[in-house]
Formats: sequence, structure tokens, C-alpha cells
Amino acid sequence: MDEFLKKIGLQEEIKAEIIISPEEFKKQFHRHVMEDRGNFFPDIWNAFSSEEREFRGHLNSSHFSIRRTKKMFENNSLMAKAKCTYTQNGDVLVIDAQIKSPVVFVSVLGVLLLFVYVFFLSAHFNSDTANENLFLPTFLVFHACLMLGISYFMMRRSVYTLKHDLEREFHFWATKR
Repeated sequence: MDEFLKKIGLQEEIKAEIIISPEEFKKQFHRHVMEDRGNFFPDIWNAFSSEEREFRGHLNSSHFSIRRTKKMFENNSLMAKAKCTYTQNGDVLVIDAQIKSPVVFVSVLGVLLLFVYVFFLSAHFNSDTANENLFLPTFLVFHACLMLGISYFMMRRSVYTLKHDLEREFHFWATKR
């Protein structure tokens, strides 16, 4: 499954090497990242928060997770989440990150949408006007492709955006102490 997600652009891996000690990295992490509780529903209200930190995450002894904070009227890069491990290699901190979009949530939504579209198409073809009017099936197929395609491209863009932002932030944390 991971290879398929990499192939279609819904999963990326990055390896960042920065010159910083683990203790200093933990300080920078807590300075720039809000603590994430891991549950979804209270996070809805964070779009109205005036918090200036751009990331939410959780840090453990050798790994952490991080994602962008939801903000009002900002729809880019809100879906992807990175799970990272870090190890000290001499004076270099090596961070291995795996960035994924929420494929399970969107695939369940996609399956539900497909059921709705199949229901309407079957209802149309079982009606008396199925042979006369081909506008509705054409429109439904076009609409289904558009709706599922938009969600796919939004997820793919969120992965690439988070990858770029994390690379930039890790470098920033190492240089701005």
C-alpha cells in the first residue's frame, strides 16, 4: 500500500540532517510547535484561535508527529501529517520523516460518494426517460470525476506543501537558536 501511495503522490519521505543537539531540538520544537492532543473534534475550534505557531505536534524521546495548524480561510496543506524519528549522528541530528495524507478518511468519503452517484445513475436508467435524456448521466459522471479529482489533488498538494515547509522549518530551527 505504501508503494502505491508513493506512486500516486499521497506519501513522501524526507531525510533532513541538521547541526543541532537533541536537547536544543526539543527546545526549538516546543517553542515553535503547539502540543497536539491527537483528537480531531476539538481541533475544529482551533481555526478561530489567535495562536501564532504554525504547527501542532507531539514529541517523544526518539520520535515526533507534526502537522500544520488549521487557520481560518486557509484550505491548503491541512490534511497531511508527518511522523518522524530523529537520531544523533555525531554533531548532526538526522530526521527521517514520513508524510502521509489521510487516505482512509477520504477513501471512505469517496466510496460513499460513489454509492450516491451509482444510485442516481441506476435510478435514471430505470426510469421511463432513460433513452431520451442523456444529459443527467453525462453530468453525473463529469461531476463525480470533478469531486473525486479535486480531493485527490488537494491531498497531493498538502503532502508536497508539508514536505517543503518541514524542510524549511528544520533548517530555520537549526540556524535560529
